Parts: sequence; structure tokens; C-alpha cells
Amino acid sequence: MDYSQTKFQLGDWQVDPIRNVLAKDGQDQKIEKLLVRLLIVLADHESLGVSKETLLANVWQGKVVSDDTISVAISKLRSALGCRARQPIYIETITGFGFRLLQTPTHLASNNDEYHDDTSLAPEAQPSTPKETEKPKSYWSVLTLAIVLFLSVGGLYAYKAVQTAEHIDKVQLQENPRYARAQFLIKRNSGLSDLQEAEGLLRGLAESMPNNPHVFNALASALFEQRWWQPFSSVAPKLEPIAKKVLELDPEYASAVEMLGAIYLMVHRDLYQAEQYVMQSVALEPANIHFRMGYADILVALGKFDSALHQTKVIQTLDPSQYAWPQLISLHLMAEDYDAAQNELAKFFDIDPDSKVYHKTALQLYEGMGDEQKAFHHYLTRFRLEGYTDEEIAGATAAFESGGLKQLNSWLANVQQEQRSVGQHTPPISTARYHVAAGEYSKALDALELADQQDHSGLLYLKADPKYKPLRGMPRFEKLVNKYKRTGG
Repeated sequence: MDYSQTKFQLGDWQVDPIRNVLAKDGQDQKIEKLLVRLLIVLADHESLGVSKETLLANVWQGKVVSDDTISVAISKLRSALGCRARQPIYIETITGFGFRLLQTPTHLASNNDEYHDDTSLAPEAQPSTPKETEKPKSYWSVLTLAIVLFLSVGGLYAYKAVQTAEHIDKVQLQENPRYARAQFLIKRNSGLSDLQEAEGLLRGLAESMPNNPHVFNALASALFEQRWWQPFSSVAPKLEPIAKKVLELDPEYASAVEMLGAIYLMVHRDLYQAEQYVMQSVALEPANIHFRMGYADILVALGKFDSALHQTKVIQTLDPSQYAWPQLISLHLMAEDYDAAQNELAKFFDIDPDSKVYHKTALQLYEGMGDEQKAFHHYLTRFRLEGYTDEEIAGATAAFESGGLKQLNSWLANVQQEQRSVGQHTPPISTARYHVAAGEYSKALDALELADQQDHSGLLYLKADPKYKPLRGMPRFEKLVNKYKRTGG
């Protein structure tokens, strides 16, 4: 059916495709024309669902857009209809295929519709009187309508029952003092004891509510936050089965998907599987900035710089506060696109020229470009911001004057034995980077192997970061790189 020219009803909403308006309870809501086109295509295919390819061809009409563009549009349309991916009322995600309407659209009669009365037909056109042994067609029509209504009403009541049960679960949780206390402790997170108390409260609730995904997701969150107070490798064995339990109860619980991505990234060191999980979390909640940031980090670690850059552009579109974003400068540095990095640095300078972050990214940029004087200027500023004494500043200056950045990095690693973050991350990763820049490759590998023992997240970028180019091909370095799985199979 073609729903593009006349009003139609979709659940509680009346859709006017000509005026781009959704109406409900006497209130009109104007939406984008693109969202109307999207809704019409979904309505035209409501019984079967619509593939992403079909949406691209009919909604974007030949324009080159990505799956993310579709996901963001679907998210906006769901929001307009009062629907969410995790609790779909109007639009369902068909994993690996596309999307489907859950409500059946129906045309609304307009003033231009013609009404046809069978009694106006000529006598010869009147239908013959049915035989006594036959049921009139109207009989079958009425019977069919009755069956459809019965099934529809039954389905509606079943659907409402599920929705009501879910609502009751949520209300019960909100009013449950143990759940409320646990959520408070997770949010406060003032120490491991807070999170362990929350874990105990939620495990008790999980026993009494074994089919409630919200309880299990809160328990997963309590465990996940413990990574800030103890090694993630000790938390993951408890966290992984709980996150998987959440997805058994609700396959579209995006935060549980994202937690599994973190486990596969940081503990299993499986970049490929982590990418699959985090990509799924983004598909479920396309407007979630946190999920997209995590996805961009994994893409960088995989060396997929163009895809990572696309994610950062989407993030900036969703959140204009990311206009000047140091992570974007780091991305360009990884890709060795120094012109783009300088453009981003200029935006950051206009907004926050005196910050530690600005001088950190600036010194990394100019060091990468080989502009030693500019790099040293930002090193000095960063040293002062970190509270270096006059004696330490004199030592750093003497080192630079005697041998440039190579000697400065050797001074930082061997004389200063710097433990603070003054521009090259934190030890032992920063120590390794100082040694690399100083040409002290064996010491750099020692520091990287120490970082490996500590499960330092900085190791994720070993293969992609040009800083480590001098170490590539060395057996000890390649062994560290190969600890991270990057392909499926």
C-alpha cells in the first residue's frame, strides 16, 4: 500500500505525510521530512520488515550514507513515536537485516474519498440472491472480521499485559529500598566497599527476581565499576556471566553489550570480538556518545582511521560540546595527518589555550612533525603546570640544549625518572615512549613488558601508533602486538 498521500493511523498516532506531522491526543508534532519518508517505507513493508538496503534506496535515494546514518534516523523516529530500541512499541530491530513496524498502519478516510453504494447499481448489476445452501458473502466477511478482531484484541491485551508487567517491575524496583540503596552506592562509588555492598544487595534481589533484566544489569554495573579499585582481570570472571544473563533476558540491553565489549578488549585482548560487541551497542543506542567513543578507540587500535574519524564526526554532530576535542587530534596524529591535527589544535587553542590538555596535544603534534623548538616550548609549559621546580626546569633545558628532544627524553626517563603525566601518558607507557624517542630501544621494551604485566590499556595502540615505528619487527615488540587478536576465526 502507498501511505505517502493520505493520513494513516499507527497505534496511538495519526500520521499526516503531507504536512510532516504526527498527532496524538489533539497535539501535533512536526518532524523532519526524511523521518516521514522513513516511516512511510516501513509502513509500506509493515508485514515483512525492511532491509537497510531498501531504506537506503527509498529514503536516501542514492545518496552515499552509512549504516550509522540509518541508525541515527531510526533512533530519532523512535524518539518521536515514544519508542525505544530496548522496549520497542513501534519499530523493531531485525538483527543483521533491518527494521520492522510492530503496529499495523491503517488508512484514514479523507474528504475526497468516494462512497460507493451497491443499491445504486443497475438491476442487472445487482448480485444474485444466494442459494439457501450457501452462506452470503457478507456472512463470511463478518465472520472473518470477527476472527480478526478477536485475535487483534487478544493480542493487544497480551501486549498490554507484558507492558504492564514490565512497568510493575520498574515501579517495584524504584520503590524497593535495596535496589535504591544499591543504585545510590554505584553512583557514589567512593570506594570498593560501596560497590561490594551494592553487589551484595543486588545478588539478593536477583534471587527473588530471576527474570528481571534491570536487576541483573544493575548487578553488572556494580561489578563493572569495581575495575577502578582492583584489576579488571579479577573482576571480569564474575562480570561476564552476569552481563550475558542480562542479554538472555533482554537481547537489546545496550549497556550489557558494551560491558562485554570492554571484557573482550581489556581481559581477553580480542579486539575483533570487542569491536563486534561495541558496534552492536552503538546500533542499539546510536545517540549514546559514550558507546561511540569506545567504538572509535577500538577502531583506532585496529588501524581503521577513516572509520574512527567518521565516528568522531558523528559524536560532534550529536554533542556540539565536542567541537574542540583532544581525542580527535590524537586520532590525526596516529594517522600521521599533521595538517588535520594542526587544524584541530587551532580550534582547541581558541577555546582553552592555557590547559594541560592543550599543551600535551601540542607537544605530541610538534614532536611528531619534527619541530623540536615548538615541541620544547610546550614541554616547558607543561612542566610548569605540573609544578616543576626551577632546578628541574634548568635540568630539562640543559638536556634539550645539549641534544635536542632525544636528550630531553633520555633525561626524563633516566635522570628525572618521571612518574607524572607530562605529555606522554603515564608510566610505564610514558617511560617506554621516552626511551623510544631517546633511541634506547631495549629499555623501551622493558617498560612495555612491564605495562603488559599490569594490563595497561596503552598497549592497545602498539600496532597503530607511529611512535613505536622504531620497534616494529623486533621479536619482543611483535610478541606484545600479537597478544591482541584482530581478526575473526
